[in-house]
Amino acid sequence: MAQNNLVDIEIPADVHAQALGHIEGLNACLMPYLKTLTTSERKELFKLGDKNQSFLEKNLEYANQNLDLVPSFMNLELMTRDVNANAQLTGYVRRLSPLVVALDDTVMLTGAESLQGAMMFYHNVKLAASNGVTKAKAIYDDLSTRFPGGRRKRTEPV
Repeated sequence: MAQNNLVDIEIPADVHAQALGHIEGLNACLMPYLKTLTTSERKELFKLGDKNQSFLEKNLEYANQNLDLVPSFMNLELMTRDVNANAQLTGYVRRLSPLVVALDDTVMLTGAESLQGAMMFYHNVKLAASNGVTKAKAIYDDLSTRFPGGRRKRTEPV
């Protein structure tokens, strides 16, 4: 079986350092303003999709134009800040999403191709060990711990 090679990259050290610097900069810049949620907290929240976005904007506009209709227990200033922050953060997400998807896909490809190469080497060492190559036996014994169940026996048809 020939080894697939859908991705062949080597990121230069200076580019790697520059990317890490940018990531650290983003973290230092934005993390003080960001929150993290548990899965249950995420499930409990209202979701702001496309339909709710226009509803939200209309509500804010009407509330600012009709202050006498704003309930006394509602803080319009906080709502306005939340709407503005949401717009900013959504812009960040939209700009970063293609990069994150490409990173994730490339990580998946490089991982799959790496593992494919490792399996080719492993099977070759296994073959060499079964043919009595001494140093292959020690390598095979070490690597075979990854597959503790051993080879499955095929059931014979009745």
